[in-house]
Amino acid sequence: LPVRTLGRTGIKTPLISFGTSGALDTGFIRSAYEAGIKMFFSATYYGEGNNEKIVGEGLKGLPRDSFVVGTAVPPDGFDNRTGTFSKAFDSDAYIKKAEGSLSRFGLDYVDFFLFPFAGKRQTVLDAGVLKALAQLKKQGKTRFVGIASHSDTEEALKAAVDAGVYDVAMISYNYKIKNIESLNSAIASAAKAGIGIVGMKTTAGVYGNKSGPQLNSDAILKWVLQNENIASIVSGMTSLE
Repeated sequence: LPVRTLGRTGIKTPLISFGTSGALDTGFIRSAYEAGIKMFFSATYYGEGNNEKIVGEGLKGLPRDSFVVGTAVPPDGFDNRTGTFSKAFDSDAYIKKAEGSLSRFGLDYVDFFLFPFAGKRQTVLDAGVLKALAQLKKQGKTRFVGIASHSDTEEALKAAVDAGVYDVAMISYNYKIKNIESLNSAIASAAKAGIGIVGMKTTAGVYGNKSGPQLNSDAILKWVLQNENIASIVSGMTSLE
């Protein structure tokens, strides 16, 4: 598969990567790898951690430098809807939660730990969050750290640039976005700062569209990849086809 470079990480990633929430068996993970997929993203909240086990088992025995694994780890006491903390962030508890991911994957380290549902500037720049992520890198439990932003993405990207800590940003990006010019400007600034950008929610619900005109999902994905600052699409998949 064609590749692009994921920001300052230097990782050469295929244009299509795998968002594994819909993967229910290890054979599917291995088949995706054999078909050319090299980057896999899970989350601690996919199947209450079971998805991380499926991904880890599917990649078991493969050369560690032949694939890239990331996971999203939300802290306890975090409101996903507002992107803010409902109680004080606990760095030690967060690191312990991240270590649980490693155990489920069966890996000594992951390539990315992402802080999910990042949108608000104060959250992205929270001193406790930055300290915990830096500690995970220092301890060798992750190679890189990043954010996953489902909303308020421009604000999150600008904050990530100012933080100077984040290596990667996974962002919602599709043809339905209304403020595309200003978002593209924020993406370009982040890319210039060395942050690798991966796109999620890229098909904008096309598969759930039963009543309206049937849209060409390949064209929708190509529309995303017209933006050369998007290194890869993290695509949800539920079958090998």
